[in-house]
Amino acid sequence: MMSRVQKGVVAGFAATVIVSILEVINIVGGPWVTPYPDMLAYMMGMEGNHILGWIGHVVIGTVVLGGLFGVVYPKLPTDTP
Repeated sequence: MMSRVQKGVVAGFAATVIVSILEVINIVGGPWVTPYPDMLAYMMGMEGNHILGWIGHVVIGTVVLGGLFGVVYPKLPTDTP
């Protein structure tokens, strides 16, 4: 049986994939906002390094935010995730 954190990581990965698809559509479809991977690369001091930005995007969305949701979820004032 999977723990809440493991379930959060799986859900975080699924959400990151969906957001990544939307980021690619944004890059191809028009510059409405700065893409998150580009902003991450800039914040890490590696402006223009798209690979590093995408890796950071996947790691933060999957491990950090997904795992954090698994930890915080029981303390949220709701019955549904």
